[in-house]
Parts: sequence; C-alpha cells; structure tokens
Amino acid sequence: VAGLNFAYRWQANGVDIPGATRANYRVATADQGKALTVVVTATKGTLPPGTATSAALTVKFASATTLSLSRSVLFPGQQTTATMRVTSGAPTLPAGTVVVTLNGKPISELSVAAGSSGVVSYQLPKNDRGVYSVRASFVPAGDTVAGSTSQINRFVVIF
Repeated sequence: VAGLNFAYRWQANGVDIPGATRANYRVATADQGKALTVVVTATKGTLPPGTATSAALTVKFASATTLSLSRSVLFPGQQTTATMRVTSGAPTLPAGTVVVTLNGKPISELSVAAGSSGVVSYQLPKNDRGVYSVRASFVPAGDTVAGSTSQINRFVVIF
C-alpha cells in the first residue's frame, strides 16, 4: 500500500527502550545479554494499523584480551612467558580458546574454562636474534560473548 507511515519501538527483553523510536537503533553497553526486537506499526488514513515485531537478536557481551610478557629483552637461548587475561561483562566467563600468535603465525591454543579467572600463560619458544611480535586472541566457545584480540607486544633477542 503506497503512502504508509511507519512508527518504530525498539525493545530489550520485551520492554520498550526509552527514546528508541527511529528506524535505526545503536546498540548500547546496557543492551549486552538482552534480546532486542523492533515493533513496527504501519498506518494510513482510516485504514486499520498493522503491527509486526521482528525476530529477537541477542546482543553479545563484549570481551577484552590483554597480554603481558615476563621479559621484553632477551639473550639467545632465553625465553619469555606470555600471560593472557580475558575479561567480559557476562555474569561468568564462557569457555573458549586463547590463540597465541608470534609474528602473525599461530603457535599455541590454550583452553579457558567456563567461569574461570580467564588467566592463561604460555612460555614462548627460544628465538634467534631479532624483534618479535606477540598477540593473543580469545575465541569463545558459545555465542553469548564476542571474541577479542590483545594489542601487539614485542620482545627483542639481542646479540
């Protein structure tokens, strides 16, 4: 039907979100873990209104992955340990895997248990002289929490 007017009401867990009455809605931090829907009502003159509700989409909780090295300057034959910490706004941290990369290549996959502290460590292999980049990525096992990647940390092997 041409000339319809549309009204929008965004909802979180079936409750209207105050002020969310436009065709688009920017997800907020407070929406994490909630099921979002939009109720659209079409009207035109004296015709009866028509209303439809979208399928629900649950917003994933954000996660953060940090990485620290026990040493950043090494001599040949020495090693450094990478310690990764995964945090999330979810009530409990889900199970998942932390993938450690060295110079962009995966070198280890470490399990993170559901409900754990999210801290895992890995002793990096011995390397020849040079500068090395280490990064960690969290891959959650379920779909309630989004994955995350740490910043790059570097270490150098001198002499």
